[in-house]
Amino acid sequence: MTQATRRKHPLVLAAILAATVSVGLWAARGAAADPVTAAIVGGVDSSAGAVPELVLSNLTSATQTLDILLLDANGDTLVSHAADVTLGPRATVAVDLLEQLRRDLPKKAKPYAGIFTVEVRGDAGFTESAVLVHVTQFFGTRKKPKAAFVLRPVFRAL
Repeated sequence: MTQATRRKHPLVLAAILAATVSVGLWAARGAAADPVTAAIVGGVDSSAGAVPELVLSNLTSATQTLDILLLDANGDTLVSHAADVTLGPRATVAVDLLEQLRRDLPKKAKPYAGIFTVEVRGDAGFTESAVLVHVTQFFGTRKKPKAAFVLRPVFRAL
């Protein structure tokens, strides 16, 4: 656009700028709407006297199928269960993580004890606003804890 055209048609210039900004905002909104598909909770403890429990609550009217991965302190996979949890609409499930650590071990093998990370993966509908995810870390027993706290996840796109 030449200098003379800019002076004669300021509305055209304004329309071009508005369209550019609009397209940029639309692209940014589209990028932000990409589904979040993994929730990661670090610092979970499975040592003696520690009882971790993963809590999943579906806030939508759609069924969610979720995978659970448990990673040791070095990032190596301890447990990988695909499609392990199916959450019905508006349902809540508590997953015993000590049982997850024991589940696939041969008899007389000791389960992993120490700090680990929980990763929950889902399909396109699995987002921070669709499924509530946290780990409740009990010390003592679940029924009579000496202490307990909640570990919240960090969500990321895969």
